[in-house]
Amino acid sequence: MRLLLFRLTVILLITICNINVYSQSQINDLPVVSLPSPTAAALGKYGDIPVGKYTGISNVEIPVYNLSLGKFNLPITLNYHSAGLKVEEMAGWAGLNWSLSAGGVITRTVHNKADEGPQGYWNYANYSDAELLTITSVDIVTNPFWFGNYDTEPDMFYFNFSGISGKFVLDGSAAHVAHCIPYNNLKIEHNSSLTSFTITNTNGDKYIFDVREITTAGTTDYTSSWYLSKIITQAGTVNLSYYNNLEYSSIDNLTEADYTTLIASTSKPKAAENLHSAPEIVSKVLQQIDAPGETIRFFVSRNRRDIINGSALDSLTVQDYNSAVKKDLVLSIVILEM
Repeated sequence: MRLLLFRLTVILLITICNINVYSQSQINDLPVVSLPSPTAAALGKYGDIPVGKYTGISNVEIPVYNLSLGKFNLPITLNYHSAGLKVEEMAGWAGLNWSLSAGGVITRTVHNKADEGPQGYWNYANYSDAELLTITSVDIVTNPFWFGNYDTEPDMFYFNFSGISGKFVLDGSAAHVAHCIPYNNLKIEHNSSLTSFTITNTNGDKYIFDVREITTAGTTDYTSSWYLSKIITQAGTVNLSYYNNLEYSSIDNLTEADYTTLIASTSKPKAAENLHSAPEIVSKVLQQIDAPGETIRFFVSRNRRDIINGSALDSLTVQDYNSAVKKDLVLSIVILEM
């Protein structure tokens, strides 16, 4: 029995080692992944891991107010996402894993480079496998595809608005059509420069996302989130406005890449690299919702210690057309020292 166990162990170790050698000979560098601001990411979680029995995510929701306009309703709720916390995860303006569902946002995770950029997926999505396989092992170290200069992977987009959440990608066709994962009968449109999105639901209500959140990672600027600015319904229009806030991440992001020589290559391996960066985000937080007959205002403070200039939601008020307060809610966010 001991001999059998020993032989099995040796076989498994050899198999694992072979897999690692093969993998390292095929991969030149690690992917670069960039994320949106903590507040936008908290809403985007519901698109990535939705509430449901299949995912095991419970619906933890505190109703705050319901904005009613004819047959249209915009529920305002505080929500807690029960998927747990990631290492070094930053809190949004409503707290760790808490989010305020009041407007809406489309966020994205950038895979290597932004889709619409000059070296992004839109420009290099249609290269065939046959074209890529013509790259020889000698050229692979300097080829822009294998080197990571050209992006062949689409970014992932997440949406959350009016109790609807999900995710989609934009394909490499000339129109860059949105495809929901899984399928959703929402109509998702965008302009050619990707500065705005319009989502139409089955009732014909149009949600316009064109308030952009800009992230600077190193020397690269890109749009990481698009916030809801207007809802067009049959009964009227709802407008949303936002605070501008320059946030600095207090976390030093480290990206590492290790390069190896291919078996068939005579080239020397590229030296290992690492990059330290603290992303700067021109973030947006909801300031006001204007609807026919009432206004909802949101008030924030900026005394957080985890994010420089980071916003924390303090309170909100609902006023009627005479500016009389219909509802007032005050929040208290506790800072825990770990």
